[in-house]
Amino acid sequence: MSPVTYSRSPSVSVRASLAFLLGLLGNRIRAVAFWLAVCLPWTFLALVAVGYDARYPNLLAAILVGSVLCTAIGQDHLRN
Repeated sequence: MSPVTYSRSPSVSVRASLAFLLGLLGNRIRAVAFWLAVCLPWTFLALVAVGYDARYPNLLAAILVGSVLCTAIGQDHLRN
């Protein structure tokens, strides 16, 4: 009995699937990320102004991280 060999590793197929999805939805994803990157800092400032920084620090950290990620993803929106 011969050993079973696979032609592609799972990571290659996952990368190919993600590239395909990004190609289909790339412009929409970048547009949503761009506008979230515009709005999330204002949400952050509003929550700090009303005192949520002491009560919910994890929420503010998540908004800050989300804002940075959305900025990175949406930076090429409308640069075609």
